[in-house]
Amino acid sequence: MKKFNLAREKFYGTKRGLETEYANFVYRCKKPLNNYPVLDPEKVLPLLLPAIESQITVREQARERNEFVPPPKNFQTWINNRCWEEESPSKAVREHKCCVCGKKANSRTSNDWFCSKVCHKKKLGW
Repeated sequence: MKKFNLAREKFYGTKRGLETEYANFVYRCKKPLNNYPVLDPEKVLPLLLPAIESQITVREQARERNEFVPPPKNFQTWINNRCWEEESPSKAVREHKCCVCGKKANSRTSNDWFCSKVCHKKKLGW
């Protein structure tokens, strides 16, 4: 249960108590939803923490790129839907170019990307 608690504590969404979440995890491994195959909880435990860390990284990268980041799931929902099995998007982060000078952009307004306020003002004609 120690590995499970580490994953539960690292999880970024709403969670319930340790015993409640662990009981749900074991139950859903043995009696899964959506016709998923039955799993051995002990074999799944090592997969939880890396999956949570990966999903946190993906969410942070999306936030840095000013992309939509949906609200986090509840831990129970994450367990019930076996979200540790989700594939993370490619590690390659899409780099945006400034629409004025072509340099690496770091900010965005509507559909235009800019590397600095100077380029933004040029685009606006200031």
